[in-house]
Amino acid sequence: MKTKKESCACLFFDIRLTPCKFKTPEPNLSPYLRNKILTYLNPVKYLMAEEKTGKLGEEVDLHYHINVELEEPMRLDTIQKWFRASGISVGPRSYCVRPHIEPDNEDRWWRYCCKEKLLCSRGFKKETIEQYTLLAKDERLQSVERNVAYEKSKKEKNQKRDKLFAWLKAEKPDAKGTKAIFIAAVFWYRDVCRDTPPLGLI
Repeated sequence: MKTKKESCACLFFDIRLTPCKFKTPEPNLSPYLRNKILTYLNPVKYLMAEEKTGKLGEEVDLHYHINVELEEPMRLDTIQKWFRASGISVGPRSYCVRPHIEPDNEDRWWRYCCKEKLLCSRGFKKETIEQYTLLAKDERLQSVERNVAYEKSKKEKNQKRDKLFAWLKAEKPDAKGTKAIFIAAVFWYRDVCRDTPPLGLI
């Protein structure tokens, strides 16, 4: 079932392209393809960016973000059909187009494209681009730090859970049923690990 944004015509779209995932893989999004996309969309405002790092700061496949504001509303399926018929060999893992009736936080939505390497733009003052870039790079740094901390915490929790299961199997093989396992787990956290049990076990 289509959502409201998918079924109606919108002015704002963000597009992500990963050329190495095209049906005919490309090393990058060539100037010819960039121009072809922008000529078709003919946006009154746009930002196009190149990125090669992921949410943890790790290197990922080279990909491109294009955020546009169109002069006339278009439907999502119209743009998707154009990509499939345009000769740009996109596949399901190589591109994503998302419509927005109106971005929730328009400034932040625009500056998303400025967090790594902005390639080209239209409809923005130089000062605005500079401000977007400063804010976006700072937001990206904070986001990477949060994501790394979260992944580390998740890994530590998983490791602790694995140790608990191994201890239960070795030391409390007779602990059967929810209550017995619960009591044994609390004992393991408090007396074996000298740690505070998770909220679910208190």
